[in-house]
Amino acid sequence: MFILIVLSFITKLLLLFLFFLRSGGVDYVVNPLYIIPSKNHFIMKFGIRLRKLRIEKGISLKKLAPELKLDYTYISKLENSKVLPSAEVIIKLAEYFGYDPDELLVSVGKLPPDIEKIFQERPKEAINILRKTFAPNQS
Repeated sequence: MFILIVLSFITKLLLLFLFFLRSGGVDYVVNPLYIIPSKNHFIMKFGIRLRKLRIEKGISLKKLAPELKLDYTYISKLENSKVLPSAEVIIKLAEYFGYDPDELLVSVGKLPPDIEKIFQERPKEAINILRKTFAPNQS
């Protein structure tokens, strides 16, 4: 059962990783020339989730920004799906809100570092396991 849960998670991460590779996006913290993403389901999902977390905590953008050492306009752009956050920003947000960092990473099409390492070191095996487990009738 545990293996199925892990494989399910890895499958979702692989799809998100492929999306991220295609998007090529990073944020201002990593690259001052960050891209403005197209309206993508994953990116929009992150923005909605971030806004929900902030509102549930009862904190405004202007009060949240200094606590995270980010500009409030940048957080607004994240919430409105105008920019892609870096892994560092995602980790910072997850820690602040007490949210699972892996889920936030996946919500913007990024893989947790340990899963990314698996795909880099053993891509063929990981892909084959995912296909056999989650798409046994597809080639």
